[in-house]
Amino acid sequence: MFKRLGDLMVGTDTFRTCFRKRLRGIALFLFFIALGAMPTQAKAKSYAELDDGVYTITNDIADKSLDVAGGNCINGSNVQVYEGNYTYAQAWRISKKGSSYAIQNSITGMALDVAGGSKTAGANAQLYDSNNTQAQRWKFVQNADGSYSIRSDCNGLFLDVAGGSSKNGANVCLYRSNGTKAQKWDIRRVDQPVENGGYRISSALSSKKVIDLWGGSLDNGAPVQIYEDNGSSAQVWNVAFDQNTGYYSIFSASSGRSFDIPGGSKSSGVRIQQYSSNRTPAQQWRLLKTSDGCIEVVSALTGKALDVPGASVSNGNQLQMYRANHTGAQKWTFSATSIDLSGSFQLKTTVDEYGVLDVSGGSKDSGAASQLWSTNLSLAQKWVLERQDDGSYTFKNANSGLYLTEIANSGIEYRKEPSGRSCWILNASLNGGYCIKNKQSGRCIDLSGG
Repeated sequence: MFKRLGDLMVGTDTFRTCFRKRLRGIALFLFFIALGAMPTQAKAKSYAELDDGVYTITNDIADKSLDVAGGNCINGSNVQVYEGNYTYAQAWRISKKGSSYAIQNSITGMALDVAGGSKTAGANAQLYDSNNTQAQRWKFVQNADGSYSIRSDCNGLFLDVAGGSSKNGANVCLYRSNGTKAQKWDIRRVDQPVENGGYRISSALSSKKVIDLWGGSLDNGAPVQIYEDNGSSAQVWNVAFDQNTGYYSIFSASSGRSFDIPGGSKSSGVRIQQYSSNRTPAQQWRLLKTSDGCIEVVSALTGKALDVPGASVSNGNQLQMYRANHTGAQKWTFSATSIDLSGSFQLKTTVDEYGVLDVSGGSKDSGAASQLWSTNLSLAQKWVLERQDDGSYTFKNANSGLYLTEIANSGIEYRKEPSGRSCWILNASLNGGYCIKNKQSGRCIDLSGG
């Protein structure tokens, strides 16, 4: 508007200059009457700093979230705004890269990108394999109202909801700074309401009914159900939060297998099972704390909530995924607990279904090599776990009677008498099962080369 008025009033004599100034004053006066105030453009002498982490990015127009259309994970996938649903399509890992930031989908690792590295206003925002170009580098300008504007290093343009639309599916593009809500974003870090550890998970429908693994099964496909609390290990669930994705893994403390949505189904009513950990969105969960102190368990795949079908707490009622309704059938209480894992075990790695910890050649020497070997049920592959007063465990080989012990330079040997370096802490692992961490050094048993 002002540019056009200025263009019409180009002159050099005193009369025209004065006339131009008066017209500008009139135009400015009328503009303020009509709109109340001019938008403040997002210009800053310095840029805002954000801690590395996983965030949701929500536009100010209608609280719609920055979203990957269809949850697609192919180059060129469109970026849009959509109502918040806690799925992986709306989870963004922000990380500092020099003086700028990368914004990546927290599950796929694909980056928010300016299509074709375009420098033209209206350029499309898309998802693309991370390539460290300027098209994938961003800066944050904090506005007076606490929101942020997101500026591309590639072209100096700002992330913008096309046409200022409030509709689901509205396109996201790059545009000149204009101070409107279409360029204002609320950036909130994903929190961790439940600490890592073992829990009994009771239903808000009845504190005596808990999540249970059918028959304490070790098999893939075993149902996850509601059942009367009986204090068994089939009712203890390990919870582990992944700082890189912003999601939890939940797996049985007895089988090491994960909560799983069969076949990655997105349908309401699909029943939950346990399955070997595969770290797909079908096994990733957002835990949301409610105003009454309960927890809702929401799928990263579908945004649907873990639900007691028909709100029936009858023993054996298999749990399902259902659209969020915030009823008691979808609310849970996580009570910290632990189980005594003392006993005789094989120690199987999560990266090889058939590989177990083995003493080479069945040796009884203290310097015997430890290795991964196909299971053969020999005593060299059996370990007696003994729980200590502090909750740590010793690992005694059933064949040699010697204790697994860490030595200098992160090595392993076997000793007749246990020491402080023979005590190990079992921490819930993101891949199911446990990470075996030395109590004294804090280092974990690791497979050479992965």
